[in-house]
Amino acid sequence: MAQRPEYLTVPEVMARLRLGRTTVYEQARLYLATDGAEGIPCRRFGRSLRFPAAAFDTVEDRPAANGGAQVIELTRPRPVDRAPAAKRPSTRRRHRATGTTVQSPLPFTD
Repeated sequence: MAQRPEYLTVPEVMARLRLGRTTVYEQARLYLATDGAEGIPCRRFGRSLRFPAAAFDTVEDRPAANGGAQVIELTRPRPVDRAPAAKRPSTRRRHRATGTTVQSPLPFTD
């Protein structure tokens, strides 16, 4: 008799919830960022994400109130407020005499 795994991998969660890879990772990041308030329950093991199988068993065992269809609502992660990027100086300059745009030489050219 095969023993049930304690944790599921991303492909197993994708198959079980019928979601895409990007959505699973997005929801996992949301769960970690909100300390479990939103998203798909998961844990980090080194650089890997693992999902507790028990969390998915409770979702599947719950009776559906809408005539048998199971609905799992996923939320979109909120955008992160980032400081505006510093403007890099332009390497293009306008030639005074002719008015044409001239590319300045790059620093690593001879």
